[in-house]
Amino acid sequence: MRDWRCAAGRKVQREPTRLIIGERNLFREHVTVHRSNTPEEDTRIGSENFFMVNSHVGHNTVVGNKAVLANGALVGGHAMIGDGAFLPGKPWCTSSAE
Repeated sequence: MRDWRCAAGRKVQREPTRLIIGERNLFREHVTVHRSNTPEEDTRIGSENFFMVNSHVGHNTVVGNKAVLANGALVGGHAMIGDGAFLPGKPWCTSSAE
């Protein structure tokens, strides 16, 4: 498979999209953060967040400031994570957490 392709579902458009990351964030091993999938809406990471091992942030998600995603925390696309939020390991968040 080549980049920007999908095995099932619609093909992802090759439009410019963004991932905006603030200051003083800590990303540990094997963290994944997806950029947005539309040019109209960015994936945004605030400042002073801690992303522990194997945590994931999906496309078009907004993470506030000083949040902690523990080992294995999974945040699906289009979610909003508020300032100071703590997501323990292995939850799967698709809407919001504060």
